[in-house]
Amino acid sequence: MNSDKTNFMVFPSSKNNGIAVSVIGHQIAQVHNSKYLGLYIDDDLHWKNHIENIYGKLLRLVGIF
Repeated sequence: MNSDKTNFMVFPSSKNNGIAVSVIGHQIAQVHNSKYLGLYIDDDLHWKNHIENIYGKLLRLVGIF
């Protein structure tokens, strides 16, 4: 396991009570959004980052045509 690439989220984010996660002595970072299998997921499940990413890709493609 690469601890630099590993992170965790708490769903829903309003119930975050200062959770700390460690695996074999390595502290795992808590994040508010992350990319997983091509999807940008945030801890509130609003999908804003994913939609903005897809929108940016579509703007580049439309500009080419």
